Amino acid sequence: MMQLAPLIKSIRKMVRIKSKVFLIYCITSTCSFLSAYADTLSIKKLSFEDFYGIIKQHHPLVQQLRIAIELAKAEKAKANATFIPKFGLQNDEKYFNQPYYNLLNANLKAPTWYGIDFKVQYEKNIGKYVNPENNTPADGLLTAGVGIPLMEGLIQNENRIRALQAKIGVLNAENELILMLNQIMTEATNSYWEWSYNYFNLQLSKKLYERALDRHKGIRTMYIKGDRPASDTLESFTFVQDRQILVLESERKYIQSQWTLNTFFWLNNQPLPITEPIIPASVNTVLSKPININENLAQHPFIRYYDYKLKQLNLDLKLKRNKILPDIRIDYNFLSKGFSGTWSENNYKWRVSVSFPLWIQKELADMRITRYKIQQTQLGRDFKQIELNNKLQNYKTQLELLQQQNQNLDKAVENFKTLLKQEEIKFQMGESSIFLIISRENKLFEMEQKQIKIQTEYYKYENLLKALQMQF
Repeated sequence: MMQLAPLIKSIRKMVRIKSKVFLIYCITSTCSFLSAYADTLSIKKLSFEDFYGIIKQHHPLVQQLRIAIELAKAEKAKANATFIPKFGLQNDEKYFNQPYYNLLNANLKAPTWYGIDFKVQYEKNIGKYVNPENNTPADGLLTAGVGIPLMEGLIQNENRIRALQAKIGVLNAENELILMLNQIMTEATNSYWEWSYNYFNLQLSKKLYERALDRHKGIRTMYIKGDRPASDTLESFTFVQDRQILVLESERKYIQSQWTLNTFFWLNNQPLPITEPIIPASVNTVLSKPININENLAQHPFIRYYDYKLKQLNLDLKLKRNKILPDIRIDYNFLSKGFSGTWSENNYKWRVSVSFPLWIQKELADMRITRYKIQQTQLGRDFKQIELNNKLQNYKTQLELLQQQNQNLDKAVENFKTLLKQEEIKFQMGESSIFLIISRENKLFEMEQKQIKIQTEYYKYENLLKALQMQF
């Protein structure tokens, strides 16, 4: 017993020194927590729905795609402009001491969707030296005619194909906006719920730190009264230090996830600095409910993207196939004297033109290249459909399993709380140790941490499922 006295004396001295240091630390920590509490009075909560609205309205990639839609509409207007009737006027006169000639030509040409052109023309050529084949009556010559491509250019002509492709281009640009929004929202969903988990985990760590601090104060009081050995105060103090380290680690992860989240805040195409503190909205309790998914993926934007691409490639193939045909064109015009004359089948002008390539290796190679592109796109579409379906099924399975895990964790947390409370009662009665209390609390912390993880994971997968099914 006499040999233990110096040891006990040195321990008590060490505890007194530790207690003074710890008292200063407690005052500093309390001030910081009070300051943090004061800050929370002005903290704003950010729900996932509000977060999504900010991205949809202001994210620069979404703005770029809106511009791309307007660009596609301009391309469509440009392609459709090829079918606008065109008016032309030409007046050619030569005078050298005397009038040589005066040639007037006014015409209106109207191209059509199927490659047929309609034309109205008025000619009046007068003068001593007019070429005989260009002679016209004194009142001029009025022409009304039509130009018809008999093979190449009939129905499947370049103007028509480009107009159809431009129309599909507008639909595809609008679809790409949805795809980009879907991709951004997938990344944003992961970032938001990771940030949410780190925030609630930080709050849990702070709560456990405060609990460890309160316990240490109680044990220290019991030691001063002589009810507990000095080793218990040292053990409880090391546990306080361990909880402090845990808080700092949780805070580090929270700040890291907050910076990741900040990359999604934009205004007027500029990053939006977050000047006010924000926290995630409270996580609702995970309820057991059936998970319904729409397995009809035919109208999914990813599938529509490939469908639009296939339509454009098929139109391109039709145009290239049409290039193989000979270019045969007939132009037939009725003629009439002046504006008041009558039309007669005896007065006409017609022309036939024929041209075709002697070798068509280039056209055949173009067709083969386009067919390969169609095969590639079709394979990509089939793969994407399988991938989307697998994602849907995976998200559904994950949600169902997370519901089951959450139910089990709810019960486990309550059980561990009861065990911890009973262990603390035993400790008060002198039938337990600080080591067993810490063990119980560590297990409770592990369960509560898993509970937060499960809840945030559930809502993450729920929002990923909504994004995949375009339900935002």
